[in-house]
Amino acid sequence: MSPVRSLVRKGAALLAALLVSFATVLVLTPAASAASGGYGSWPCSKTWASRACVDLSAKRAWLKYKGSSTIYGPVRIASGKPGYRTPTGTFTVKYKRKNYWSQQYDGPMPYSVFFTWQGHAFHYGSVQSGSHGCVRLTKTPARKFFFHLQVGDKIQIVP
Repeated sequence: MSPVRSLVRKGAALLAALLVSFATVLVLTPAASAASGGYGSWPCSKTWASRACVDLSAKRAWLKYKGSSTIYGPVRIASGKPGYRTPTGTFTVKYKRKNYWSQQYDGPMPYSVFFTWQGHAFHYGSVQSGSHGCVRLTKTPARKFFFHLQVGDKIQIVP
């Protein structure tokens, strides 16, 4: 193998390693420690093992990775508009549907994670306007919530 080709291969391997490291930093950058202040703090109860937390007044949500204190968030959300309140309290994930279609509202609800039997869910959608009671997330957070939350996981929604 020529010295130039060998150098190119080593450079490509180094670049690949750097890209993987950079991608890891990008994935972990949105995470905020529970001890940090402002929107980075976990506003939900710390006495039980919740996996997701929603603060309706701050219009923010967090996700805690299973078996870890690492938190993803805060991320911006939209919640229930007047007349369509998002329920508050402690819930468990009931079921998940990646490509759900709401027959009641005749619209898509991608990456749905249902936390009530009445149809309230985390899902991808606009965060610019109020929902019919669901917690809407932008696409990347919706995907993270969908893939990390499992049936039976606890979530908490505070006013």
